[in-house]
Amino acid sequence: MLTKVTLDRFRGFRSLTVDARQITAIVGRNSSGKTSVLHAIRMALEGLAIGLEEGAPHLDSDLWITVFEGLVWDHARLHPVDDWAELFTDKEVGEGISMSIQLGFEESDLIQALGVTLSYARNDQLRLRVRARSDRAAEEATELPKKSKFRSARLAEVLRRGAPKAVFVPAFYGVTNGEEYRTSAVVSRLLGGGDQSRIVRNFIARLNSDAFNRLSDFLRYSIGATLVRRTTAQDADDVQHLAVYFQDTNGELELGSAGAGLVNMIALYAIMYHFRSDRRQGELGGRPVVYLLDEPEAHLHPKLQGDIGEALAALAAEFGAQLVIATHSIEMINRLGQRRDALLLAVDRASSRAVELASEAALVRELSAWCDLTPFTSLNFLASRRVLFHEGPSDAEILTGCAAIYFRSRPADLAAFKRWTLVSLGGVGNVKAQGVLKAVLTPSLFPALDAKEPVRAICVLDRDAERAWGFRQISELTHGHFEAYELVWPRYSIESMFIEPARLAAWIAAVLPQGAVARDELERYVSEAIKAANQDQRLLDDAEKNLQLAKIRIDQMKLADAIDAAKAQARAEPEIWQKGRDRARVVLWEVRERLATNPLKNQVRVSVTSLIEAASVDKLGDPEVLIPPEIRDLLEHMIAPGGARSA
Repeated sequence: MLTKVTLDRFRGFRSLTVDARQITAIVGRNSSGKTSVLHAIRMALEGLAIGLEEGAPHLDSDLWITVFEGLVWDHARLHPVDDWAELFTDKEVGEGISMSIQLGFEESDLIQALGVTLSYARNDQLRLRVRARSDRAAEEATELPKKSKFRSARLAEVLRRGAPKAVFVPAFYGVTNGEEYRTSAVVSRLLGGGDQSRIVRNFIARLNSDAFNRLSDFLRYSIGATLVRRTTAQDADDVQHLAVYFQDTNGELELGSAGAGLVNMIALYAIMYHFRSDRRQGELGGRPVVYLLDEPEAHLHPKLQGDIGEALAALAAEFGAQLVIATHSIEMINRLGQRRDALLLAVDRASSRAVELASEAALVRELSAWCDLTPFTSLNFLASRRVLFHEGPSDAEILTGCAAIYFRSRPADLAAFKRWTLVSLGGVGNVKAQGVLKAVLTPSLFPALDAKEPVRAICVLDRDAERAWGFRQISELTHGHFEAYELVWPRYSIESMFIEPARLAAWIAAVLPQGAVARDELERYVSEAIKAANQDQRLLDDAEKNLQLAKIRIDQMKLADAIDAAKAQARAEPEIWQKGRDRARVVLWEVRERLATNPLKNQVRVSVTSLIEAASVDKLGDPEVLIPPEIRDLLEHMIAPGGARSA
């Protein structure tokens, strides 16, 4: 099984390393390089195939096997591009410049590693070098004398037995009207070259009766269509063009009349079965097969995308093959992500990174970067049955940063915190906790409920100017397998709770050079800055405005009374009613102005989120000083086994 892919100067990637499992789903925004990873795998294995056809393998002193080293006369066989320079990053080619693809396999495989290198040769030609590590091939070759003329043939024979086969399947966008029967070699070449619309009927013609009926049953179950009849491979000599007929609510039609979604489903199954069939019949000699599917969800509605994802994974497992998918489909990612044999990877060509999406939180965070996920969509990815809703991105960043510090000597508790998925309420506006939780705490979103591990949900809200602060269980939603809680911060927002002299000074000290400012002096700076914020007219005006609206709308006050009451309340308790993010910006700016030198000023950010992010861990002291008690209580509640602790 393929376990690792390493690229160096291949197309858009200066460098990249990705892991692989039985099922690997690669996700990312458009032009992130997902398909390039598939092409790299196919190209490396095609390079091995070329080497075994044309080369004379020999065993090197490091026990690697040089399979082939020479010029490539048909670069399109490696990758269907017009100019082979396009295979190199930024098309940079010349003397001494090369690109390489390294594939790693399991140690139990016949081939444990493969290296394919392309370099510039004289007269604008392309040079290919293919090396493989195969303990079995090396062992069998060393049984023969070093100068034996049969050594090369033995190496080639053993490598052919276990050389992996790559089956690259691009997205399908329909079929041509006239399709002739093609040989298997031509079919494989057209498929790899992206000319798949000309060979769909060829794959269907090659299905045996059982496979044809099974495909028809799958279509009936999925979309209510069935395959009626087709030209078989045995009948191909008697017809000019192949034909496949299907039936849906519009009667019996030829495949040329089918929509792209139906064609896509039919083609995927037929191709996977075709190569499985070849393997079963011995044509591939027991060689492992890697299916490389590029956006198999194309033209399918969301639920069907998920169904197809599950079906493809099941087929690959049944056929004993490996599956690597490049996809944008949220439904497919969701379904595949629930499988233990699946790996979800986020690839980004711009930063040359590949990140494993190992947790629900990581998956939601990655998808949110290029998908419009509402909280309800996000819930589809949850396997941990732990979800915390919050109002804005800063809440998640601050809570995560505080958890890393609070649990830094308690790894088991930190792991328990990470099992929670933090979901922003930004997609549903300013809502009540009960409305959100009532909408999501349903068996349809959380199937197969287990009383031993109930679904736990917390909705964390800013106090703003209208909510009553505190932590409470929502009794009307807590029943059976569901636990629901609401937390409203005691001040305007989460940032507000950090604006205390000792607490904020401790965070600021963690971003300054050791001993740059005495702690008591730093606390004095913060106290002075807080006094300035308490009298800041813009902050007071905003607080008064919010309080006025709340008193008119909720308390039904008359306008004149609301104005007077709001003004008095905002001035009496500015630490509660001033907007937390704006208040923090004013306070931190005032602290910066009191620092002696510009280098020190530049170390202090003007947001709580940035301050927590920049803080040096080795300078952070007592978590009870750094972290507000309400956040500490929330973190303890989140890791508590089996349910709530009252706040």
